[in-house]
Amino acid sequence: MYLIKRIYHMQKSSDQERVAGGYTRALPLERIFRNPVSRILDFLITNQKFDYSESDISKLSDTPPRTLQRALPILRTEGLVVSTRKSGKQNMYKFNLESERALALQNYVRATMRENLDNPEILRR
Repeated sequence: MYLIKRIYHMQKSSDQERVAGGYTRALPLERIFRNPVSRILDFLITNQKFDYSESDISKLSDTPPRTLQRALPILRTEGLVVSTRKSGKQNMYKFNLESERALALQNYVRATMRENLDNPEILRR
C-alpha cells in the first residue's frame, strides 16, 4: 500500500504545474471538472487492479473523508464504482469494469494520458 501511495503522489507532484489562471493538475478528469469526484474517479481508474477502503481512497486521492462519504453512494448508484468485499468493518471499493459508462471514462482517461505522454505541451495550455 505504501508503494502505491508513493507512486501516486509522485505522479501527482510531477504532473502538477502552476499556470497564470490558477492551479491545474494533469490528471485527466480533474483537469476538466476540477472537483473531488473527478479526483476520486481518476484515482480509481488509474489504480484499478486493487480495491481500496474509504480511508485509503480519501488519503490517496487527496479528498476529504466527508466528501468521499457523500460521493461514493452516487458513484455506486451510477454504476461507476462497486463494493467488492468487506475487510473488517470497512467496505472495499473498486472501479466498475462491467459498466459501459465506466469503460467510456476509462477510455477517455487512457487516451488523455497517452496524448499527454506523447505531447507534454498539452499540459501547459
